[in-house]
Amino acid sequence: MNLQVVLPFALDDEDAGRSHKMVSRFNGEIRGVKFFLVEAPTPLLICSIEAILASHRRIPNSEVVDAVLRNAMGRMEDAVEQVERELRVGR
Repeated sequence: MNLQVVLPFALDDEDAGRSHKMVSRFNGEIRGVKFFLVEAPTPLLICSIEAILASHRRIPNSEVVDAVLRNAMGRMEDAVEQVERELRVGR
């Protein structure tokens, strides 16, 4: 399962290098979430998280799926809040 959140990301020629460094730092500091910077046509920051729901060809029961989904969503919310805070401060 893959969850993604797409955030608008202001990017101009002067900030392009700084933006790439910031995304690399996010990837290094925020565990379990992968960040991608998409520059065209509109700059976007994609936050992606993967959660494994099945192993060895077994489908988990609904309680396991619910717990994995809640955990993944919680990690995503924490990561997005951290990134949004940083982007507000950085401006």
